[in-house]
Amino acid sequence: MEIKDAFFGGKIVLIKHVLATMPVHLLSAAVIRMCYPVDEGGVGFRRLQDIYTAFSFKLWWNFRKGYSLWASFMKAKYCRLLHPCQVEIRSMDSAIWRRMVNIISDLPTDLVPSILEHPVPEDWGEAEVIWMSTTSGNFSLASAFRDIRQARNKSMVFDSIWHPQIPLKISFFMLRLLLERLPLPDRLCNLGLHLPSKCFCCDTASEESIEHLFSKGHIASTVWNYFGASCGLTFPGSSLRSRIVSWWLHSYDSEIQRLLDAFFPETGRFTLNTDGCSKGNPGLGGGGGVLRDSHGIPLIGFSAYLGETTCLSAEARALLIGIQTCIHWGFENLYIQSDSLVLIGILQKRIHCPWKIRREIRHIWQFVEDPDRFSHCYREANTVADALSNVGVSHPEHQLKLYDSFHMFPTMARGAIRLDRLGMPSIRKIKRMKG
Repeated sequence: MEIKDAFFGGKIVLIKHVLATMPVHLLSAAVIRMCYPVDEGGVGFRRLQDIYTAFSFKLWWNFRKGYSLWASFMKAKYCRLLHPCQVEIRSMDSAIWRRMVNIISDLPTDLVPSILEHPVPEDWGEAEVIWMSTTSGNFSLASAFRDIRQARNKSMVFDSIWHPQIPLKISFFMLRLLLERLPLPDRLCNLGLHLPSKCFCCDTASEESIEHLFSKGHIASTVWNYFGASCGLTFPGSSLRSRIVSWWLHSYDSEIQRLLDAFFPETGRFTLNTDGCSKGNPGLGGGGGVLRDSHGIPLIGFSAYLGETTCLSAEARALLIGIQTCIHWGFENLYIQSDSLVLIGILQKRIHCPWKIRREIRHIWQFVEDPDRFSHCYREANTVADALSNVGVSHPEHQLKLYDSFHMFPTMARGAIRLDRLGMPSIRKIKRMKG
């Protein structure tokens, strides 16, 4: 039945139905723009489609990884003698199986080359399934959701307005203010609503805009300057965002300085200090280290070019190279120091080892089994190894350089060695935030 053929009562019912469904459509469209984390300009909502896809990944993970009765049943019913990735979808397949197989289209195209880069295990053990989005290699819904959701650039401005001490009403207002979603005349003009605009707080009768009411207007400027002067803060710009960012960045109070002394073990033991760096994380990486006796005299040192790597991987590879070099030169009974607190926690078995460095960690444990031989030192007390790691980045033509005398060490490392020999403490600066 067409509308022109309907009675007046039927027309009223149809019109009411259309008007009632319009807010649902408008609100649903607005919610999609809000389904981002708070530091990306959203309010923390999650799209149901992304959640559905993340749970589909979990089904596939449990199917490939698990040894449950359900996984065995699905493999026997749908795979038989084929690999799961080779099975084609049929019309009589269950909805769960079609849901699992369809996620293959969401996988990255460079997944196969990255898998082929890993060498075959030397012990010919069973293949290990690894979830690459987590450091532990185990699946998590949070990591799957992060991989499939739409992301924006993070902003300190959006993140700061959702402080726990700020009421949610104020946080939502600040979000609308920063996104320019307040119903002011300058914004309503973009929607085709041209209204008279006049600021009654100014003698000049300026137009009511977001910048004028909250930053450039006479009253707004007076408020900003009054509270800024009481905190010793001046605003370099007059725009709203520049004022807000200047206020939030003015948070450091003072610096605390600590003296750090170098620690050397008892007689008969050797100290191996190593360090790794990555220019970009990931980026070009280098490693370096120095072996000293109980009096702090350097015995051997090394610098290594590590290629494209991450910071933690560079730290682990530099430590492994250092241990192998020391053992090759006949030095044992090693006492190892590193400025990577995470790496030391992994070697002491207090922190779960990420899957990307498991191979290096296992080799290190084969050489040094006692976790008490690994200790942490601050970066300021590890200056020699830090200098050698930076040297390692600069010589890609030589994978490894050895230094067996003081004059062979690079100039950057000699000064730090002299200071350590003289017993000069290192200075560590700590920035203290305003309470």
